[in-house]
Amino acid sequence: MPSESSFKKQAEIAQDALKNFTAVQFLKSPVVIKAALNELIDVTVAFNNFTPFFISHPLFQEIPPAVFHVIEKFMHKNPNFDMPSDYAKIVSLDTRIRDYLTKPSSVKKGMSIFLFFMLFSYCSRF
Repeated sequence: MPSESSFKKQAEIAQDALKNFTAVQFLKSPVVIKAALNELIDVTVAFNNFTPFFISHPLFQEIPPAVFHVIEKFMHKNPNFDMPSDYAKIVSLDTRIRDYLTKPSSVKKGMSIFLFFMLFSYCSRF
């Protein structure tokens, strides 16, 4: 299980990358935009490592959807821009968060208990 401090560090890195992309997306330099976009996608995709443990965390529920929204807006304004293939992972991550948020709380609670027992049984093997 990843630590909460590593999760928060990842969230901070993603927030910085989002700020950076937001600042450079209007420049006339495709090279700068592409570099910032690739960085943003890479650090956001890294949230997948934290999904089973931190999906209920407010930062997890805030940052990937914000990244998805900013990139979607950018794509609509720049339809000819060549998007990196990992963008599909951002879409998937956003969908997972939306699905989690729309599930009834009883299902979420049951999933948490299920994950706890899975983790407990896995750790007890050692």
